[in-house]
Amino acid sequence: NHLDHGSVFTLVDTPGFDDAYKSDIEILTMIADWVVKSYKKNANPASIIYLHGISDNRMTGSVLKKLEKFALLCGQVAVSNVVIATTMWGEINKEMEN
Repeated sequence: NHLDHGSVFTLVDTPGFDDAYKSDIEILTMIADWVVKSYKKNANPASIIYLHGISDNRMTGSVLKKLEKFALLCGQVAVSNVVIATTMWGEINKEMEN
């Protein structure tokens, strides 16, 4: 619960894409299933945060295709609530020091 507003936050950590044990489709299906179950329980996700490593040169075609598949699985409403955030800023700073 958020202390000031009484809001409930749920964080769901899923396997990343290119996982050694699950295919990207399995991961997308897991995420889509969770989103659907949440809507059925009236626990509508306000947003989904997609984490992308800052050291990656750009959003590659394969990443964009995964997001497109996610849109097909979850629907356009869910996709409109996706936030793309970058991670691993500490790594990029180390590269710049060298």
